[in-house]
Amino acid sequence: MFNKALVIIKREFMVKIKSKYFIFATILGPVIMFLISIAPIFFMRMSKEQSQTIVFVDKTEELVQYVEKNFNDKLSTGENKFELIFLDEPEYYENEEDIMKNLESGKYKALIELPDDIIDNYNAEITYLSNSLGDIESIESIKRKISYAIGSVRMKNEGIDPEKINLLTSPVSMKTSRIQKGKVETKNLAQDFLTAYVFVFILYITTILYSTSILYGVLEEKTSRVIEVLLSSCNTFDMMMGKLFGAGSVGLFQFFIWGILGGGIFFYVKKMFPEIPVMISITPSVLIYFLIFFLMGFFQYSTMFLAAGALSSNQDDAKQLAQPVTMLIILPFIVSFLGMNDPGNPIVQVLSFIPFFTPMLMFVRITVSSPTVLEIIFSVLLNFVFIFFILFLVSKIYRTGILMYGKRPTFKEVIKWFQYS
Repeated sequence: MFNKALVIIKREFMVKIKSKYFIFATILGPVIMFLISIAPIFFMRMSKEQSQTIVFVDKTEELVQYVEKNFNDKLSTGENKFELIFLDEPEYYENEEDIMKNLESGKYKALIELPDDIIDNYNAEITYLSNSLGDIESIESIKRKISYAIGSVRMKNEGIDPEKINLLTSPVSMKTSRIQKGKVETKNLAQDFLTAYVFVFILYITTILYSTSILYGVLEEKTSRVIEVLLSSCNTFDMMMGKLFGAGSVGLFQFFIWGILGGGIFFYVKKMFPEIPVMISITPSVLIYFLIFFLMGFFQYSTMFLAAGALSSNQDDAKQLAQPVTMLIILPFIVSFLGMNDPGNPIVQVLSFIPFFTPMLMFVRITVSSPTVLEIIFSVLLNFVFIFFILFLVSKIYRTGILMYGKRPTFKEVIKWFQYS
C-alpha cells in the first residue's frame, strides 16, 4: 500500500515541477522580489541625492541665519542638499509670477512664507506651497527645521542660550537587545518585525497557492474521469495521501531553490548597497521553524481544500466551497500583524495554540518574542494531532465524494457518509 502512495507522490511531484507555472514562479519569483526590494532603495537614493530649492519669504527679517543653520544637510557628494532663496515681501511680489511657474514645474521644491508675528505669536502659522504634498516625510522634516529656527530666536529673545539648550536636550542613542534562551542578542528595532513579516507573507502566499492547487487538481481529475483510472490501481486513501505529500514536497523543493537564489540575491544587494543595514535576521532556527509551520499549515489547509475538491463537480462549486477555507488562511494572516506589534497580547497567545492559527501566530511569536520551549512543543503536538484527526474525517469525504458527479451533496448527506463509511 505504501508503494502505491509513493507512486502517486512521484506523479504529483513530477507533474507540478514540469508545469509552466512552477518554472515561472520558481525562477522569476525571486527576480520579481529582488526588483521590488531594490526599486524603493533606488528611488530613495535618487530622491536623497537631488538638491532641493526652497524659497523663503521672511517677513520677520530675523530668521535667515537660523534657518540656514538648520538646513545644512549634505549630499553624498558633499554639496548642500538645500538651496535656499530668501526674499522680502517686495521682492516676492515683484517675482511672484516666475516663482509660481518654477513651483508648478518642480524647479522649486517649495515656497514658505514666514509671517511677521511668527516669533511672538505662538498661534501664528507658516505657509507651505508646493506642486505636490505627497512627500509627507520631507514636509515634516522641513517643518521641524523651521520650528527649531523659530525656537532658537524665541529662546534668544528670552535670554536663553539656544546652543546650550540643544546640547542639554540632544537625544541619547539606544542599543536594542532581546533576551532569548538565556542569551542577550543585539537587534535592530525593526529587524524582528521585518523578519516576521517577510516569512509570514511567504507562508501565507505559498500556503494559498499550494493548497488551492490541490483543490483544482482534484476537480480536474474528477471532471475528466482520470480519477477513475487512477483508482483502478490504488485506493482512495493512497490517492489522497499521495496528493498531499506530492504537493508538499513540491513546496519544499521550491523553498530549497528560493533559498539558493535568495542567498545569492542577498549577497549581491549587500555588495551593491553596503550602507544598507541588515534588516532581516535569518538564522538556522528561523528556517527550521518556518519549514515546520509551513508543513503544519499546508496539511491543515490543503486537507480542507482537498475535501472541497472532492465535493465539487464544477468550477462554481469549487469557488463556493473554497471561500470559507480561504478565510481560515486570511484571518490568521490579519491577526499576525497584531502579533508582530504586540506578541504578548492574550488574544495572540491563545490563538497561537488553536489549529489554523498556529502556523502563522506561533511562528510570529517565536520570531519577535520568546515563547517557552514547552509552549512551542505543545502547540506543534496539538496541531499535528489535529492534522491526523482532520485527515481521518476528510478521508471519509474523499472516499465517497470523489466518485460522485452532478448535484453537490448537502450537509446532511455528508454527515451520513461519516456514519456509514
